[in-house]
Amino acid sequence: MKMLRRDLPDESRIRCLWLSFFSVAVLDAGTTIYYVAEIRAGFADIGQGAYGLWFKFIGENVPYLILPYFVLYAIYYLTDHLTRLAGSVAASVAASSGSASQDVVRSERLSR
Repeated sequence: MKMLRRDLPDESRIRCLWLSFFSVAVLDAGTTIYYVAEIRAGFADIGQGAYGLWFKFIGENVPYLILPYFVLYAIYYLTDHLTRLAGSVAASVAASSGSASQDVVRSERLSR
């Protein structure tokens, strides 16, 4: 919900993205560990024959193995974008004579 609020500073949004990146990476690591453990056990814990293999192992768990990579790329892209914006705002504030505050520069950036 914090990412939808445009009044938050970019630094806060970047911190939220890093937390999301870490969370998704942990989810993907857990799913990979589950797959490796099942493969090493010879699929003995799945049960229910072909239905268990295709529905439970493939159908329900493959999205948790594939989709996080797309989410990680999107988080990387947003973090890169916000970091570049925060850097340009900081550079423009430093370059100004001091009369323009960071809030004024940020409001100009948001109005674009």
